[in-house]
Amino acid sequence: MKDFAELGYCIIKYIEKRGLEPSVGVGVGRPSIRYLKDAAEIDTESTDEEFNEFENACTAHSIEFDELLAF
Repeated sequence: MKDFAELGYCIIKYIEKRGLEPSVGVGVGRPSIRYLKDAAEIDTESTDEEFNEFENACTAHSIEFDELLAF
């Protein structure tokens, strides 16, 4: 589920960066990303460390998104 949360974060940031839809995300702030962690019973807010991991993953995901949209 963390991989899914990371991908969701990167999609939101990609849309914000490309200006595809102004109503997505929060601009300068962090999107609200919650997910069900391993063996957890309820979903939880991502930690600062996880947000940093998600942000670092956005460069690679942005390249993948650009390739997908280049059809």
